[in-house]
Amino acid sequence: MSTLAGEPLGTYLPLLVEGRPQAFLGLFAKNPVIDDPRAGRVEGIAAVEEFAAATYDWLEQRKARVVPGRVTSDASRTVVESVLVLEGDDGEVELPVALVGEGRGARLERVRVYHSLWPLEGRHRVRGPLLPERTDLVLPSVVRRYQAALAAGALEDVLELYEPDGYAREPAGSEHVHSGRDALARFYRGLFEVGGFPLEHCAATDDGTCTALEYNVVSWGGRVLDAQAGVACYERGPSGLLAAARIYDDVAVEG
Repeated sequence: MSTLAGEPLGTYLPLLVEGRPQAFLGLFAKNPVIDDPRAGRVEGIAAVEEFAAATYDWLEQRKARVVPGRVTSDASRTVVESVLVLEGDDGEVELPVALVGEGRGARLERVRVYHSLWPLEGRHRVRGPLLPERTDLVLPSVVRRYQAALAAGALEDVLELYEPDGYAREPAGSEHVHSGRDALARFYRGLFEVGGFPLEHCAATDDGTCTALEYNVVSWGGRVLDAQAGVACYERGPSGLLAAARIYDDVAVEG
């Protein structure tokens, strides 16, 4: 597969927000597949066309706009991070969204959409795995060490892997950003109250500065959960430590 640049995946959300179904369909190859948190699995051009129309109506009702974020690409896939700003009953709602696109040349064959439904519905939806586990993934050292510390629930080990001004953003958005050692300590201490948080690693997209790791959550603190899909983008700073960890999932412990 050849690398997908910011185009066409970078226009995926803007075209939906603008209500341009033909241009949206033009992003895809003949037999596309979209995995979306709200719509589920969408397969084939006809289904994608219906999805585009329904999604535009939903976004238009909420006066949606897109704030573009980071793009991470390698030879296999592209990951586009954005924030959807939506009008809610109590003002604007920010919804972080990560798109993972795979395809050939300039056409998308598969798009996996990751975001939480908590900011929209006030509840989580358990979302099954989108990819199988792979045990042969090669991760950058800091990401590999972070994954080991996360799985062990090792607070100090996690904190040592962040830049002094590094931050973690939860799936619920900007109101849930933890920046600096003290805020990170409070966040991870709460996360580790019941124990470690091991992940099944499924796919890694890395551009030399940022790693987007797709995963399945299968347990928390020794408690087995229904496997739930997500992606996290681990951006490295000048020292090679983590400048940011941006998380996109909808994990429910009651699964």
